[in-house]
Amino acid sequence: MTYSKEYLSGLPVLELRGLCRKHESRYGLTGRQVADMGREDLVGVILAWQAEHPATPDATSTVDQKTDPPDDTDTLAAELAAVIARHKPPAPALDVEGVRRIASDVVREAIEPLKDRLRVDYTIGGLGNAPELRHPMKTMPRMGWDILSALQARTVSGERVPLLLVGPPASFKTSTCSRVAEMLGLQFYCQSVGETTTKSDFFGFIDAGGTYRSTLFRRAYEFGGVYLMDELDAGNANAIVALNAALANGHAGFPDGMVSRHKDFVAIAAANTYCLGHNREFSGRNALDAATLDRFAVLDCVYDTDYEITISTGVVMPQGGSPRTGRDITESEALDVVRNIQRWRGRAEQLKIRMFITPRAAIHTIALMRAGFSREEAEKMCVWKSAPAELVQKIKGE
Repeated sequence: MTYSKEYLSGLPVLELRGLCRKHESRYGLTGRQVADMGREDLVGVILAWQAEHPATPDATSTVDQKTDPPDDTDTLAAELAAVIARHKPPAPALDVEGVRRIASDVVREAIEPLKDRLRVDYTIGGLGNAPELRHPMKTMPRMGWDILSALQARTVSGERVPLLLVGPPASFKTSTCSRVAEMLGLQFYCQSVGETTTKSDFFGFIDAGGTYRSTLFRRAYEFGGVYLMDELDAGNANAIVALNAALANGHAGFPDGMVSRHKDFVAIAAANTYCLGHNREFSGRNALDAATLDRFAVLDCVYDTDYEITISTGVVMPQGGSPRTGRDITESEALDVVRNIQRWRGRAEQLKIRMFITPRAAIHTIALMRAGFSREEAEKMCVWKSAPAELVQKIKGE
């Protein structure tokens, strides 16, 4: 099969890597090389091979029949398109209600008969004599939609907002991040952090033979991907502080030289506490450096009871939710947000409250508001974070 440059450039990085892994011998690559390559390199390898191996239509057909199993996706798409065509009214009549009627008819006529061929995440055995239930790929806790929206926020300079997820054990922080990465079409990298985690675990090292040994963080930083630091509050503050410059700037120093941050690098951290030190429930947690915590907007994660029922029993509960709708912020609204944050900073200093309200809080607040979060939500995530209500009221002067 011959692919055009336009088609390949439009594929998610994960699909490009999957295509190259499927034909590693053809392209002369190893699995590790594929994982370390970015979009442009992957596209270049495929196009270069095609240029060196032009195939006639007959030869291409023979090769495809021998090496590739039939792709059911194209057939399914064609059948769905046919159903839509049958129900589509004349163009002048296609309004919002018309679109809804089409969607309803498509679900009734096409989706139900073809449900066994739709891609699913996993299958749950039936309960007693109940039929087998399928758990859709898009199913995830409702907090996943907030994570997805926050990761798509951009500052005025085009930077993403690093996100710290704080929630109790088994609130599905890690698995939800994996699902979000899948929805973004990005590779997912997860690294657990602990007392023994060192700077080299993040940045790699040069071994005795002079070879640089890479890391998950390096791959995500250089080639793009969702990088999750799990159990952040269990880490060593001095090791984690080494990440500060990389998270805040567009480049970072590694043992083998300076590396520019990929535009699709996404940084997330997950913790059971607000990283301010241990408590009765989490006695092994550490207090992290204030400069590190300032890099992150904080999103509180809670138990999703409907999702818990679905994954525990197989009874599929309604999985509502969708990404937030971005919006424009007027100049006067933006100025009011920033000046309020500046006023709160002055109040905290005046009252000698040990709390940093930095310019980064204003930058991230505006970015999250543009991504669809309310002003109150964005200020809680970027300014107040773990601050108790009485302290917030004191600083606000309420």
